Amino acid sequence: MSTRDDWDYENAEIHEPEREVKSVYSLRFTATEIAEIRAAAEREGVTTSEFIRTAARSRAKTQAVPAEIVKALALALVNISERYELAGAAEGKRGSVEDLASWLNEQALESRSA
Repeated sequence: MSTRDDWDYENAEIHEPEREVKSVYSLRFTATEIAEIRAAAEREGVTTSEFIRTAARSRAKTQAVPAEIVKALALALVNISERYELAGAAEGKRGSVEDLASWLNEQALESRSA
């Protein structure tokens, strides 16, 4: 058996690891939570660990919409709804969500041609 003194440092070869380095992370779940997770994993035919890993990776890849954008969109939707209701009231009618979508398309087309 060789010792460090016998090693040939000048002709050493560098090898990439054959397996990806993995980490173990401890999580805390209530009995109810882990039962739900285990049941879901079983329904999908995967291990509990794989189910949790997949869910975590999926969530990590999704980008949350910042709160200020959600608020701005909500305010815009309220504004649009109010305009639609006013336009409908002026014409003596109320509409459905589908009518609102149609009205929005008409408004967009009118603004493009203007």
